[in-house]
Amino acid sequence: MAAIPKCTCFFIMLVALGINGFVILGRRGQPNSNANTQPEDPYRVMADLVLPHGYPLTEHFVVTTDGYILRLFRLGPKPSQHSSSSSASTPAITSSSPGQSQQSGEQPPHPHLLPGAAATADVCSRPVVFLQHPLMGSSVDYVVLGPGRSLGFMLVDAGYDVWLTNVRGNRFSRNHTRLDPDSPADVAAFWAFSWDQHVALDLPAAVERVAAHTGCQRMMFVGYSQGTTIGLAALATQPRVASRVAAAVLLAPVAFVTHMNSAPFRLMALVRVEKLFNWLGLHEYAAHVPWFADKAARFCTRCPRLCAAYLFLLCGANPRGGNLDPGVVPAIMHYLPSGTSVQNMAHWGQLVRSANRTRLSYYDYGTECGNETAAGALTTPAGRETRYTAQPLDACFRFRTHH
Repeated sequence: MAAIPKCTCFFIMLVALGINGFVILGRRGQPNSNANTQPEDPYRVMADLVLPHGYPLTEHFVVTTDGYILRLFRLGPKPSQHSSSSSASTPAITSSSPGQSQQSGEQPPHPHLLPGAAATADVCSRPVVFLQHPLMGSSVDYVVLGPGRSLGFMLVDAGYDVWLTNVRGNRFSRNHTRLDPDSPADVAAFWAFSWDQHVALDLPAAVERVAAHTGCQRMMFVGYSQGTTIGLAALATQPRVASRVAAAVLLAPVAFVTHMNSAPFRLMALVRVEKLFNWLGLHEYAAHVPWFADKAARFCTRCPRLCAAYLFLLCGANPRGGNLDPGVVPAIMHYLPSGTSVQNMAHWGQLVRSANRTRLSYYDYGTECGNETAAGALTTPAGRETRYTAQPLDACFRFRTHH
């Protein structure tokens, strides 16, 4: 009888890996019905979660130094909560499509921006909080449960100016000034990143944009899972970011993952599944496929326990139980996953296999031919340390590794 749970667990693990593989390939197999041929409107995805509750939502774009276009969202207070100047609810935004060039300062018309919106910064009338999402997550994660339950709404209600970010490569930031993430000619270059680039390029650019637009020189940082890794590494290596952060809140913080016990992800790390993806010519991992996510949500409505088992197997669970409301699982599954790069998953795999259990290392490009890419040159300059070294922080929190 003791072997039954192991066999069951192994079966679920195979199912989980199979679903992840199907999602990876799902973009190629998307149905050709009229309902699915229309391109996704990223703003509408967020707007449908925010606007019905009466909160203003504005969309911002920032270009990193290596050309990635990141989409940020600003969550404002209800008019009844904030009756002062409308500048907080009509910030300037810019827009571009994948592959289009966007020059600094350009502000083309946008259907979600009121005509005549000013580009001037606010006067820091509310304290700013910057929310960084987890691995394969997005800005949706902080609003999906609605007011009173999602952190984004709770912080707005508490008087904060809430900014939601999206790192390069997720469903909201699949854009670049020169590279097309779906073009065979560009796909390898576009997806050549890991969370090293989120630390060195994405977060600094986003933080500076928020500071310039709000007028607040310092802000609170909140990260979840990989979002905490990005925050910790940036505080250790990016002095400008560190100078902007007044306080950091780490939810399910991740620094070392050698004890990570997710069977599917551990297996993927040990067998170095990225080699299979590279052989298949796949560079994007777990792309968001709306029609597949919709079917997953419907399945979870009918079979919530199976979906909960799937999530627990991938992400871990509280052994005492009671840490998941079955009623929210369909909503969560409707927006997962949001995508990342195979290289990013390979980076996490390197950390799982690391012989040093207290070392947070940069991505190791190895010595194989073909690794001398522009991104590699950027993230592994000669003479640089191979690990992130923590700097002293004024903090009063304890954490244990969770991933």
